[in-house]
Amino acid sequence: MRIAIDNMIFQLQKGRPRGVSRVWANLLPHLKNILQGKHELVLLQRQNSDLTNYGIETFSIPSYNIGAREKDAKMLTSACKKLKIDLFITTYQTRVNGIKSLTFVYDLIPEILGWLPKSVEGVSRKEAYASSDILACISKNTKKDLHSWYDMSSKRVELVYLGASAKDFHPLVSCENAGFMEKYLLKPNYFILDGAIFPKDAEIFCRAFSSLNTDFSLFSYGGAVKKDVATSCSKYKIPYRQVGFLSGKEVLDALAGSKGLIFLSANEGFGLPVLEAMACKIPVLCSRMTSLPEVGGDSVHYFTDHTYEGIRKGLVPFFNNEERNQFVEKAYTRSQEFTWIKAAEKLVKIILAGI
Repeated sequence: MRIAIDNMIFQLQKGRPRGVSRVWANLLPHLKNILQGKHELVLLQRQNSDLTNYGIETFSIPSYNIGAREKDAKMLTSACKKLKIDLFITTYQTRVNGIKSLTFVYDLIPEILGWLPKSVEGVSRKEAYASSDILACISKNTKKDLHSWYDMSSKRVELVYLGASAKDFHPLVSCENAGFMEKYLLKPNYFILDGAIFPKDAEIFCRAFSSLNTDFSLFSYGGAVKKDVATSCSKYKIPYRQVGFLSGKEVLDALAGSKGLIFLSANEGFGLPVLEAMACKIPVLCSRMTSLPEVGGDSVHYFTDHTYEGIRKGLVPFFNNEERNQFVEKAYTRSQEFTWIKAAEKLVKIILAGI
C-alpha cells in the first residue's frame, strides 16, 4: 500500500514551532518507522514549506492557496494517481477526488464561536470533512463536537490522542536553565500564562490575579497569547513579559524555571501545553471545559469557571507552594500514557483498517 501525506501545514505554519505543525513533526518519524518495509509512505512537499523530510520519500508540489482550492484538489488528485497512491492523508484541510482519504480534525472552535460562516476557511473545512472517508479526532470532545456540527453518518470517525515527547519534555531542575533566565530577563517567581485568551477573559483574569496581592509575575511566549493580555497586566500592575516563539529547548527551559503553567483557554481541541507541563513535573492550573479534563484527569488544578470568582478561587491554592505541587508526581505518571508512538500506532491501525 502507498500512502501520501500532504505537508501543507508546514507551509501555513512555517517558522511557528507550535500548533498543528508540531503534531506532524512528532508523528511523521514514528509513522515512517512503523510502516517501513511493509507499506510505502510519500510526503507531498509543498513549495515554500519547511523542508524536513524525516527520511521519507518526497514529491514536490505547488504551494497551497486557499483561494484556488479546486485547482489544488485537481493537482493533488493528479499527483496521487501518478504516484499510485492508495490513501491520501491531509495534515490540515486539503482534499483529493476519487482516492480514499483521511483528514485530521483538531477542533471545532471556529464553528462553535461562529467564526466560519463568512470565511473561505469555513467552506474549506466543510469541503475537506465532506470529501474524507475517515476523520481522526484528537479528543473525545472534538469527536463529540464534530458529530454535533456535521452529518457524519456515512463516515468513519476515529480517536487519536496526541502525545508528549520524552526527549523534548522531561523534568529539569531550574538551575540548568540559568542562561535562559538571563536571556529573557526573568526572575525566578513566575508563572507561564498560555492558551487562547479572549480580551474579556484577560481582563477578568488580571483583576483576579492582582486582587490576591502576590509577588508572582507572568511570562508568555509564542502566538497564542494576544496583546490584550499585556494591556490588562499593565492596567492591574502585574509584572509581565511576552516574547515570540521559542525553540524546543527554550520551551523546556521556560517550564523548568516556572512555578507552574496557567492555561487560561476555554476552548481546546486537545491541550498539548498542559500535557507537556505535566511531563516536566510542572504544576498546571487550567479550565475544566472542552478537552482539557481528558488530558489532565484528576492530576491538575482547575478553574471552576471563567468568572471573576471562579478564576480567583482557582488561583488561591495555586499560589500556595504545597497545594500547587500536590499533583505533580501523579500528573507526571499520567503524562506517560500519552506518547507519540502510541498516537502513530493508533493512526496506522486506523489506516490499515480503512484500506
